[in-house]
Amino acid sequence: MLTLFARRPVHIGMICMTFLFVVPAWPQEPESGNIWSDDEQKSESIQITKDQVEAILGQLKTSQPKRAEELEKLRKEDPIKFALEIRQIAQRQMQEQARQKETAEPKRPGSTTRTERVEDTTRTDRWRDYLVDRLEEYMSWLEKNFPQQAAELNALSQSDPEEFVNKVAVSRRRYEPIMRAQQRSPKLAEALKADAELQDRRDMLLEKIATAKEQERAPLIEELTEIVGNRFDIIIQKRLIKFEELELKIEQMRQSLEMEKRQLQELVNQKPQSTRERVAELVKAVEDAKQQKP
Repeated sequence: MLTLFARRPVHIGMICMTFLFVVPAWPQEPESGNIWSDDEQKSESIQITKDQVEAILGQLKTSQPKRAEELEKLRKEDPIKFALEIRQIAQRQMQEQARQKETAEPKRPGSTTRTERVEDTTRTDRWRDYLVDRLEEYMSWLEKNFPQQAAELNALSQSDPEEFVNKVAVSRRRYEPIMRAQQRSPKLAEALKADAELQDRRDMLLEKIATAKEQERAPLIEELTEIVGNRFDIIIQKRLIKFEELELKIEQMRQSLEMEKRQLQELVNQKPQSTRERVAELVKAVEDAKQQKP
C-alpha cells in the first residue's frame, strides 16, 4: 500500500504509477459469453514417458557421465526423487528448445544447453529436497480434502513412482488452486472445491456413457445434465466472489488514496512553518561550523 510522504516533494505521476501497479487485473469475460471457456483453456500437464526418461539418461551418459551415474543410483534408492528430478530436466529441455525456436538461434556445435551444464551438487540436492517437501505438502493436503484421489496416487507411488509423479502433476493442475485459495479466500476455496468435485463426477459419468449400451445412456445423460447445470451455478458463484474481492480491494485503495491526499494537503498547509524551521536549521548549522573553526 502507499506509504506516508515525509516532508519531501512528491510528483503526482508517482502516485498514478503506484496506483496502476497495485490495482489487480480486472477479470476477463469469456469469449463470446462462453461460460465453459475455463475448461477449454486449461493446458495439459506435461507427461514424461518412459522413452523420454531413457532418452534423457542416454544424453547425460554422453554429456555428463557422472550426472547420469548419480541419477541411475537415485533411481534405485529413491525412485520418487529420481522422477521429480527427471521431470525438472525434461521441462528445462523443453523451455530451451522453445527459446531456440522463438529466437531462431541454432545450437552451435560443441556448445551446451543449460540442462547439459554441470550443476552444483549442493544446489541440486537443495532443489531436490524442495521438490520433495512441496510434494509431501500437497499430498498431505489432498488426503484431507480429496482422500479418494490421494489414495489412488499413494498406491501408484508404490507400483510406478515415475508415473506417480506424472499423475501428481495432473492432479495439481486441478486441485492446487483450491489449496492456495484456502489461505487467502476460504469462500472462494469452497466454491473451487465444489467445482472440482463436480468435474470429477462429470468425468466418471462421461467414461460410463462412452461404454454404456443404448438403453443405459438416458439416465446417465440426465445425471450429467444435472451436474453440468450445477457447475454452471458454481462458475457464476466463483466469478461473483472474485468481483466482490476486487471491489473490496478497490475500496481499500480508494480510502488509502484519500488519506494520502489529505496528508499531502496538510503538508502544503505547513509550508510556511516548515520553511522557517528549515531555514533556521540551515543557518544554525552554518553558525555552529563557524564557531568551531580556530
